Amino acid sequence: MSKPKLEPIINDIFAAFDQLADDSFFTQYLSEECHFEFHGEVFDGISGFKTWMANNRATFEPGSLHHHPYDFKYSVMADNRYQIDFMLDFKARALSGEIFDHTVKEQWVVDLSSTPFKIERYLVEPIKKGRPRPTKAQ
Repeated sequence: MSKPKLEPIINDIFAAFDQLADDSFFTQYLSEECHFEFHGEVFDGISGFKTWMANNRATFEPGSLHHHPYDFKYSVMADNRYQIDFMLDFKARALSGEIFDHTVKEQWVVDLSSTPFKIERYLVEPIKKGRPRPTKAQ
């Protein structure tokens, strides 16, 4: 199997995260049994993903998010599945004014049997956490 060219789609997914897009954009890429682990929290299935996204919408200022994925590594698995490991820089401003500046390691397991591909597992491991800073009073 040759290495899939998934970076453009992954970049599109993160661009949609930056806009806190509607859940329907993301759910097209999720398997029904998808499993997520973000910073010690676990979410299962599409309903778990929707809960996680609702939490993000309640936390972050619209238009303040910026995700930058890079350093992609692919591992072939059985049954047309791949494990994708990559780094992600994340910056955002919370509704409270707190500034986030993190680098994380992401690991996705994707099934390429369908179009679009389906994310089966999504793990996030913190690497660098920038110190939250309050914004200056206006």
